[in-house]
Amino acid sequence: MTRRAMRMGGGIERARVDGERPDVWALTQRDYERVLPIGATGEQYGYFWGDSDVLFQRAGLSLLVTVLTVNNFPYIAVPACTFFLWAPVALAARRNSKVRSAKYAGLWRAKVLACEPIETRGTSSVDWMFNLLIGDDSGARVPLKVPLKAEYADINVGEDVELIVTSDDPDFYTFQAIREAYLPYLDVWVGEYPFLERRGMINVSDRIASGESRESA
Repeated sequence: MTRRAMRMGGGIERARVDGERPDVWALTQRDYERVLPIGATGEQYGYFWGDSDVLFQRAGLSLLVTVLTVNNFPYIAVPACTFFLWAPVALAARRNSKVRSAKYAGLWRAKVLACEPIETRGTSSVDWMFNLLIGDDSGARVPLKVPLKAEYADINVGEDVELIVTSDDPDFYTFQAIREAYLPYLDVWVGEYPFLERRGMINVSDRIASGESRESA
């Protein structure tokens, strides 16, 4: 059996399995759009809003462009004066579109195979990162490396973990994993960027878990 994991751009990790089918539950188109929306979610807006320094820079740029264009190009001045408000929306929509190119989406139910904090040294500081290896019995493997957070301390090997995956293969023997993981029993999210609409993800996760329980009863 061949096992592969390859880092891709735009927030996805590609996995391929030549053997047993991964434990992926296909999503409807409605659920696909619900968990991976084109428009900015609240978490994404906050991510791109940035801190006070970023806000000050955007507001200053908005003011400068407005002053330069208000007399000769009033149609530019209007959107320019609100640039600092809609810029996070545009940035989030652009990033979201990069992970929605595949035809199918599914919920991959996997396990934590390895996890550890690691120290990384930069030119002038020491940062801590968190390594997480996710996989299932099919041999599919997806590694995540994200900035360390306090809530990751409760994550242990063997924990259930879920990711949204996309593919042009309806059986998901080859898929791209969105680089944001959800651990349902810990209610912990692992990722550097909030790709998923979290309330939608939780609803989909709960519904699939309930359906599986009814089938096994």
